[in-house]
Amino acid sequence: MQLVANVYGYLWDGYENNCNSYLIVDDITVLIDPGHTRFTERLVAKLAADGWRPQDIDCVINTHAHLDHCEGNGRFLHDDTVIAAMHPADVQYYHEEGAQLLRALGQEPPPLLLGGFLQDEVRLGKTRWQVIPTPGHTPGSVCLYWPEGKVLIAGDTLFERAIGRTDLPGGDARQLRESLRRLASLDVEYLLPGHNDILRGRERVQENFALIQQAFFPLLG
Repeated sequence: MQLVANVYGYLWDGYENNCNSYLIVDDITVLIDPGHTRFTERLVAKLAADGWRPQDIDCVINTHAHLDHCEGNGRFLHDDTVIAAMHPADVQYYHEEGAQLLRALGQEPPPLLLGGFLQDEVRLGKTRWQVIPTPGHTPGSVCLYWPEGKVLIAGDTLFERAIGRTDLPGGDARQLRESLRRLASLDVEYLLPGHNDILRGRERVQENFALIQQAFFPLLG
């Protein structure tokens, strides 16, 4: 569904764990967080309802390296010109702490299908998105911010009335607290999290930051 201007949102509505996905349509069309491989056909169907095909996607961006956000990259890498990208710190995390966690759970980490690293800014044509490092949930977690549209794609750093967990390998509570402080200073009217519902309206977004600061900051050290 279209959320604002050239930004579409596809919220996960299943019972198993998976993430929300977002599509930014510009001269370069970007898919954010395709989710688990086994659920990508559901995402393809939702994209089709808005008139988009996997072949329309020029780039995939992962907000972080957990499988429920990045495992499905390959479904959308339809030719050699399409790349997937994430922060370099999370590429290292995926092959070290992330791989150790999966093996402890009896699962071998699948290949991480990437073609590039995220820089400070993503230029898509008419829109430029700031890449904001927000370590805490993982070492290389990022959020994407479009200042003119006042849109924040928050990954698993921030949700409605909740924050990303820090108890998994690679998590860091103090880093997450500082990341949340950084995000709270932004002018945001559309908060698009990696899970659960979207928040619309500056007042609701600010109230959410205030609640999180009051409820969670004392727990983050």
